[in-house]
Amino acid sequence: MINELKNKLLSDFSLHAVTSFLCGMLGAIVVVIIVQLIHKPAPIIATVNITQIVDQFIRDAQQKNIPQNILEKETKQFGEKLEANLKQLAIQNNLVLLPKEAVIAGSVDYTDFVKPYVMLSQKENVL
Repeated sequence: MINELKNKLLSDFSLHAVTSFLCGMLGAIVVVIIVQLIHKPAPIIATVNITQIVDQFIRDAQQKNIPQNILEKETKQFGEKLEANLKQLAIQNNLVLLPKEAVIAGSVDYTDFVKPYVMLSQKENVL
């Protein structure tokens, strides 16, 4: 009878210990998932050579001999497209974009990636 009581207490204790352990693990998993959803990694500092992109736009416009009124319209569209594409690039890739001239070293340059999306020859491209 003592052996039966001892075995029953041991099995009850083991069941409670396993249940407590599993509930603790489940709680830890929930906490880790919540922290991962809330925590955003620090943004990466990247550069874009705005001067190069604008100079290329000016060269292309000069070669095409565009009338002044159309040039003004295309310049406005170019600026809007450039701004929209840079904002979208920054959001999608968790970037802080700076002019290339503002960063001495140690950043990734996205100029060649952005350039095709804002040039005159391109239609309403979006990154």
